Order: sequence, then structure tokens, then C-alpha cells
Amino acid sequence: MKTIDVDAIPTAEELQAMFIEGAQEGIAELHRQSTAARAGNVAWPEAISVMRGIAHDIKGQGGSFGYPLVTAIGNSLSALLKHERLLSDPGLELLSAHLAALTAIMDKAIQGDGGDLGSSYVERLDALVTEL
Repeated sequence: MKTIDVDAIPTAEELQAMFIEGAQEGIAELHRQSTAARAGNVAWPEAISVMRGIAHDIKGQGGSFGYPLVTAIGNSLSALLKHERLLSDPGLELLSAHLAALTAIMDKAIQGDGGDLGSSYVERLDALVTEL
């Protein structure tokens, strides 16, 4: 029977650092896809497909690593990316708002749910997606 090399297992801190790096890279890719599609360099269906995958990963992992606010905004972003009016002017403004929020959270390493401000912001994003 083989033994497990416990030194090869990442620590919680290492896993969290890997999440942070991956989330930042994912958010940068969200920005790249949005920018490229707006400029006509990438077709919107292709960009949306890539962005959906990233949003899915971010919303699935955020809470596990102490970033439930990222999960909540990722969930709202996922709903927006499925919305039939995404490519309207208000839809694109909402896309920018979601990306700006995710960027700010990760850049400032805001862990937790963001308190009352975070809850209020997520509720507002969700409402705007629903109203779209």
C-alpha cells in the first residue's frame, strides 16, 4: 500500500493563495473577453461562453476560500450572462458593474460577505439583473 506524502498536500493558506491568484486571473480574463467583444474582435457568443465558465468557477469557489461576496456577485453575473437582454446598453452597463465589483473585492482582499454594504450591493445587482 502506498503512503501519502503529507508534505505534498497544500496547506489551507496555500489553497487560499491559489484561489486568489486564479480568481484574479479569471477576472482579468472576464475584462479581456468583454473588451474584445465590445471592440468586435471576438464574437459575443464566444465571449459569453468563456465568461460563463469563469463566473461559474468563481461563484463555486469563493465561499470555500473566505470570499462569499465573490460567490454572491459571481452568482449574479452568471444570471446576467444568461439574460436575453445582456447585449442591451443597460445589460452591458451591468456587466461592467459586476466586473468592477469583482475586481475591487479581489484587489482589496475583501473577505467575508462585505457586511451591510456588501449585502446591499449584491441585492441591488440582483434586482437590476431581474429588472433588465
